[in-house]
Amino acid sequence: MAERAERWAGWVLKGGKFAWSLLPSRVKKNMDDRLFYAIFQMTRVTNDAYKAPPPPPPER
Repeated sequence: MAERAERWAGWVLKGGKFAWSLLPSRVKKNMDDRLFYAIFQMTRVTNDAYKAPPPPPPER
């Protein structure tokens, strides 16, 4: 069963590489830039959230 899954995964990856090779370089650059920007924004927001002090515990 694992060999079958690995074979399918290999076909999917090869197909993705082939499709990527057909794209113009300008499209590839724009996709790469958008992916980097999205990752950068996500980590920036996450890191900004850590700077906030924790809320005070509720009084009893």
